Amino acid sequence: MAVAYTFFAESDTNEVCVFRCDHDKPPAAWEGRFPDYKTVFGGRSIELRQYEASVDREFITGKFGGLLRRSAIVSGNGVHATIRRCSLFNDAWQFVHNGNTYKWQVTRLGKAWSLQDGVGHEVATFQRRSFWAGKRGVLRIAGKYDRSLGALVILTCEIVNRTVDSSEQAAAAVSVADSD
Repeated sequence: MAVAYTFFAESDTNEVCVFRCDHDKPPAAWEGRFPDYKTVFGGRSIELRQYEASVDREFITGKFGGLLRRSAIVSGNGVHATIRRCSLFNDAWQFVHNGNTYKWQVTRLGKAWSLQDGVGHEVATFQRRSFWAGKRGVLRIAGKYDRSLGALVILTCEIVNRTVDSSEQAAAAVSVADSD
């Protein structure tokens, strides 16, 4: 059975709240509901923070390298992985966890994508939404997985999401420039 996580963008920040289950709108903190995770993007790094008893703490951090930020070293809580963008002209990213290679397969229109292991089995899917009520989309992780793989899947899903956003913005800018 798949576990769902819903991603919500925080207004005017580089943070995305991740709630377990499929939600239409973010549960409010005043209801006693805090996100299970939060991603915090800082330009040269991205953190995955985990909430426990309403207190968030850093779980894993990815430090981007290179001029184009096409790779990152992820570490924290026993996790150590290198993630990299597959190609400058492709929004897909891949990483290795416990000797297994995982790769995000991104559709051309960028509305849905899947994470596959090295033999082509689907490990997770992400269905992207428009930013209605700040909802970025829903991630579904299939089967059993350990905590560190789950954290890598959530973190890399947000990196892919940001890459697709950047690609769309660049394409829109070129389109506007071409129409002038």
